[in-house]
Amino acid sequence: MRKFYYLIFCMAFLSCSQKDTKTERTREAYSPEIDLDRNDQVSIADFVESTDVVQLETTDSCFIKRIDKIIYDNDRYYVFDREQAMLFCFDSLGKLLFKINSKGQGPEEYLTLDGFDIDNYNQQLLLIEPFGHLLTFDLNGKFISKIRLPQHPPAYNEVYALDKDKVLLLSATEKQLFYFSRGKNEMLDVYNLGFNDIKSTLNLTSIFRRIYQFDETLFYTNAVYDRIINLSDTTGSRWDFGEMTNAEKQINSLLDEYKREITIEKFDRDKTLREASADHVAKKKLHYELFLCHETSRYKICFLYRGNHRISHIFYDKKNGSYSVFDKTNENIEFRFNPVFSGESLIQNSFAGFSFYLNPGNYQSVLNAKWFDRELLTEEQRAIIDSHQEDDNPYLIKYNFKQ
Repeated sequence: MRKFYYLIFCMAFLSCSQKDTKTERTREAYSPEIDLDRNDQVSIADFVESTDVVQLETTDSCFIKRIDKIIYDNDRYYVFDREQAMLFCFDSLGKLLFKINSKGQGPEEYLTLDGFDIDNYNQQLLLIEPFGHLLTFDLNGKFISKIRLPQHPPAYNEVYALDKDKVLLLSATEKQLFYFSRGKNEMLDVYNLGFNDIKSTLNLTSIFRRIYQFDETLFYTNAVYDRIINLSDTTGSRWDFGEMTNAEKQINSLLDEYKREITIEKFDRDKTLREASADHVAKKKLHYELFLCHETSRYKICFLYRGNHRISHIFYDKKNGSYSVFDKTNENIEFRFNPVFSGESLIQNSFAGFSFYLNPGNYQSVLNAKWFDRELLTEEQRAIIDSHQEDDNPYLIKYNFKQ
């Protein structure tokens, strides 16, 4: 239980005043002090070792409407389409190997799906039905089991394997984490993230895509604070943005304004979570909104929304201790077009699709973003892009980071 007490302490930290001293900032620093106002001149070749272009196969029985999550594992692309409640698996060349499409009310079926994960501890696929079922399949799509989960929240939205027995479940509606034992078929602990009150800044931000994995460890990041919470053991850290860290007084002032102007009912009806938090940054009431983090064997990576359609990309090089902050590379490439981190790679796809981190006012900037450079691709890769048809499944650009 030591882990859970520590997590309670860490999350309680988020509701306490942040100390602004240099000593406190560096004590648990995840990075050196980052100057967010820098805009370095960098080439994509500074970070990327190689690039893959893959056209996902399109057939009458294999048609993707939207990509919500991609995991690249063991030379396979696992592509989750939440709208269709389907999971597709392609080989490294984009050929369909299988799909999971078992909608129904039978013992091996589901009504809908909200998320999936690869359980490398047991070599299984985990699929979460939001209204209370955890389904497992083998890595070739064969059904294994269906477990009825305790009905704590209205919905479970994400699932992650912690070890051979435990899984971590996230409820976006209740903003809670659940530690579930498959062997005991019971909840080991329920952790309230503390977002349920309009008085909390965190209620103004989404918690989707806030969990990432590095070296078999799960981490949680929040949109307006700089803390990184380790969900697997007893460590914690933080990005150090120096004087540009979102201060408690900024956050409290913003909350006071919202308490004066809106009620909870009006907020839920008239404001989306994404519009609200992006609006804060656009009006300079917050320095940034952190929308995507990841870590590879060499880099610690953070993408922040800075307002005025600006995305700051931060790459901290653990190998030499340097870091870069940039809006675009020298090739004018921006990592804002449906970016998905998976292991040592960043994967982008040709679907404009749904952007998790941008409000409608920024949507056009995503469509206009340059997300690859033809001059850096091989003739074969350019041919894949040129032959792509509007009704085809998307093609993927996979950037493989240096190690």
